[in-house]
Amino acid sequence: SRKVVLNRWTHLAFIYDLDAREQRIFIDGEPAGVGENREPLSGDCDAFVGTWANGGRFLNGELLLLNVWDVARTPLQVQESFSSGGHPAENSEGLAASWTFHREEEGECFRLDAVSGVREEFSAHSVVEVEDSPF
Repeated sequence: SRKVVLNRWTHLAFIYDLDAREQRIFIDGEPAGVGENREPLSGDCDAFVGTWANGGRFLNGELLLLNVWDVARTPLQVQESFSSGGHPAENSEGLAASWTFHREEEGECFRLDAVSGVREEFSAHSVVEVEDSPF
């Protein structure tokens, strides 16, 4: 199976297909794992990226871009996303949010949602709560 290579940019995609009840993981545009007969999350709960929901483990790295889609992406779409550096085309169908994370020279950080245009500043190495998340 494919693995993430340390100290280099990696394109990761996690897809949940509600109709098929299937989870799929892609690394650099290639299939890396499948989970079948998986029930969707239910209820009113927070979603986390880069940490476990109950804390204690954190991503040891940086996020450059986080796209959230309200449709299950196809393997071809994932491959195209990897080939383009992850940046979606304008007006991409099903794109709910596209957050680009920036770190300026002075250490100031911010995220910018390409869909809504919202800019939010935060400090490096912090957990950023996303109030306007589409899930």
